[in-house]
Amino acid sequence: AQIQFMLPDGGMLANYNQGRGGLHHLAFCAPDITPIQRRLEGDGIRFIARDKQQGIGRFQFNFVLPNLEGVNIELIEDPDGPQ
Repeated sequence: AQIQFMLPDGGMLANYNQGRGGLHHLAFCAPDITPIQRRLEGDGIRFIARDKQQGIGRFQFNFVLPNLEGVNIELIEDPDGPQ
C-alpha cells in the first residue's frame, strides 16, 4: 500500500480547517472502482454520484456520502497508477 501526503499551498483546499490543515480524506485506488462501489452500495454505503466522476487527467473517482466522522472516503480509478 502507498501512503501519499499532500499539503496544498493554494486552491480550494488551502484553507481547509480554517487554514490549520488536517486529515481531509482517505483515498483507495483500484484498477476498476465500479464493482467496489456497487459492493459497498449493497452494504448500504452511499456515494456522491451514481457513477464514477471524471477527475483531472485520466483518473476517475467517487466519494462516500456523507463523510465518516469528518473524514471523507474516496475511491480512485487511475489507469496510470500502480496495478
